[in-house]
Amino acid sequence: MIYGCLRPNQINSVLRMERESFEQMCNKAGVDIRKQEAFMLEVLKDAIRTHPNDETNSNILKCGDYFQALRLLAYSNKQNDIRVITNIWDKLPINRKYWERTIGNLKKMGYEIEETPYDSLMAIPHYCLFDSEFNAFVRRSVMLDNVPLLCIYELLTNMTYELLNFIVPVIFRLLPSGKCTFSPESFVAEKASTNNFMNNCGQYFEGLFGYRSADMFLTDVDLVTSNPNPNVMLYYLTLINAGAHFFVLSHEYGHLLMGHLDLSQCPQIEHDADQFAYRVLSDGFRNINDNLKMMLHLGAAFLLILLCIFEKKQGGRVSETHPPSIIRLILFHEVFANKEYKEVVAAFVRLILAAVNPTLKFNWNFEVVI
Repeated sequence: MIYGCLRPNQINSVLRMERESFEQMCNKAGVDIRKQEAFMLEVLKDAIRTHPNDETNSNILKCGDYFQALRLLAYSNKQNDIRVITNIWDKLPINRKYWERTIGNLKKMGYEIEETPYDSLMAIPHYCLFDSEFNAFVRRSVMLDNVPLLCIYELLTNMTYELLNFIVPVIFRLLPSGKCTFSPESFVAEKASTNNFMNNCGQYFEGLFGYRSADMFLTDVDLVTSNPNPNVMLYYLTLINAGAHFFVLSHEYGHLLMGHLDLSQCPQIEHDADQFAYRVLSDGFRNINDNLKMMLHLGAAFLLILLCIFEKKQGGRVSETHPPSIIRLILFHEVFANKEYKEVVAAFVRLILAAVNPTLKFNWNFEVVI
């Protein structure tokens, strides 16, 4: 269950929170709630149609309700993410006394929780919000007996996938052998300066900056599947997007498992949570091929680039609780990225910025330089 150990009345409270957040988003954007639900259900289904034989995806494709489909997908992702973390449990910098105390306290309050690493993490509830926040967090909820909750804003989920859908066909090109390589930077820069590209790219960033509702920043054309070689492009898109989301969830689990909920927020614990996520990204996928592992690394870099853009748009204000995302990105490249991926990550960052900077400069008069 996506809501973990919560009791039925508590689950109902979370369901109301999610629903109210969704309706507030729709009302703020001036869009019809039912039409928005139907639209987002189709967007969710489009994102998984590349793997229709997967049992969860098959069930989602049969869904007629957006929130039911969202919970099915979130539960499947939660299971997969926790399996990766618990498979390398003994290698991670977990504050075991803190975690055992947290689970023990919940059991004393009557919550049914198994003490194995997998079951104890599955007991932690996840939920989604729809505010104009490119964010995720983990915290205790006073309303829910101080049970830890992990939240991901849907804008984060939608924006990473949709922007990649637009950019992947530009920064990658297919070789005669059937493999992909990076496009020349000059090609990306030329493509990024066309009116059509900047108009479409601008719509995505209006969504990221909170100017439009979710349905407003999606183009009518699926640029990846309209590509002459959609299967290869979909493969790259799916893997990079998965890496971005896995990095987010692993970062939040890092806060949870290292005992950060008992500490005051500060840049250092954010660095520590990043390091936890990088460790999971590197050690949790040792048995997969190098190409897949590299794409997951690019997903983490992509998310940090978007955070850099978001912060620059906000005037580059220094946060008391979080380190600048540009520092997080540099640390990822210099310290945490696997040595064999450093050149690839650096090239990927250059191409992403070459693709988005003309739009940012034209519409908002700033660029991101790393």
